[in-house]
Amino acid sequence: MKYPLVILIVVLSPQLNAQNKTSSLLEIGAKQYELQQYDSAIESFYQVIYLDSTIVDAYTFLGYIWINKMNFDSAIVYLNKSIELDSTNGEVFFARGFAKYGYFNLTYGDACDDFRMAKELGYSDTTMESIFNEKCWKHDHVLIEGDGLVDSTMIDKVIELLPPNWEIFQFQDRITCLLYTSPSPRDRG
Repeated sequence: MKYPLVILIVVLSPQLNAQNKTSSLLEIGAKQYELQQYDSAIESFYQVIYLDSTIVDAYTFLGYIWINKMNFDSAIVYLNKSIELDSTNGEVFFARGFAKYGYFNLTYGDACDDFRMAKELGYSDTTMESIFNEKCWKHDHVLIEGDGLVDSTMIDKVIELLPPNWEIFQFQDRITCLLYTSPSPRDRG
């Protein structure tokens, strides 16, 4: 009876070693990232991906590293992959939005979409809030229309996401219009 058990251990051993190596490399890369040893961390995370291309954290860290190195197009590539593997992490949406904001500089639409998603997923960050309030809301307006069939829960959800400088108008329960009221220059500080 001991003989099949030994064979089983031998068969599983390479898989366990690969998992242990992947975990170790991920930890090493995270520590290198923390110490701002970005080039070494990049190598560690590339090795993790080589061993297992489904490790979300490796792509996420690579995205963060490229943001820190101001290489926003590379950051977007890795953060896209991270989101493809796990679309429930609001912090990654924020990071991708930040990379898009840095990369595209004057076009905020895609960045704003990522910031909105980060908020929906419960992520909050003062930098994101600042960019979001400065660049995203002032370009938005929302019109929800219906012929008496507008779902009130949908309207309530939209209203929940609005900052305080929006006004809400309803006409005969048929059309709800949300209009942004631009703050005066003295309100902006």
